[in-house]
Amino acid sequence: MSLIQLTGIIDKEGKIRDNASPKLKEIRNEIAQKSIQVSRRLNSILKQAQSDGIVDPDTAASIRNGRGVIPVNAFDKRKIKGLIHDQSASGKTVFIEPAEIVEINNEIVELEYEERREIVKILTSFADDIRPYIGDLLLSNDFLGEVDFIRAKSVAGQSVGIDQTSNF
Repeated sequence: MSLIQLTGIIDKEGKIRDNASPKLKEIRNEIAQKSIQVSRRLNSILKQAQSDGIVDPDTAASIRNGRGVIPVNAFDKRKIKGLIHDQSASGKTVFIEPAEIVEINNEIVELEYEERREIVKILTSFADDIRPYIGDLLLSNDFLGEVDFIRAKSVAGQSVGIDQTSNF
């Protein structure tokens, strides 16, 4: 396992790159496409509900339990077909996931599970590749710890004005 292979899998923030495997890239692209589809459809339903007077004109779609929902007055909750995911603390507003997007959201959830399984596969393969070098990696870790400790002593000594040539 080389550094190039590692940086092809994990980015600077420690996240798995989209292109760590062709399958992962495909899954993430599909999630993105379906998310856009849900967003467009949800906004379309919201605009229709606003024009029908079911929700206020300044109402915006929101997320509840990871699902796109429309906040609706509790008295009008039967006017939009869908699943109620939450309600406000006062009980005056309910958050409805329109029936038209439930199936798409379910597909997104399934894709997210598939994404996690693919990431586990990628990381398992990576771990298998570096397993023969565990001893070397542990020695390198110890060495870097020593170097870091020595540097920290030097920096601390400089900040308090200790003679760097003496033993610390």
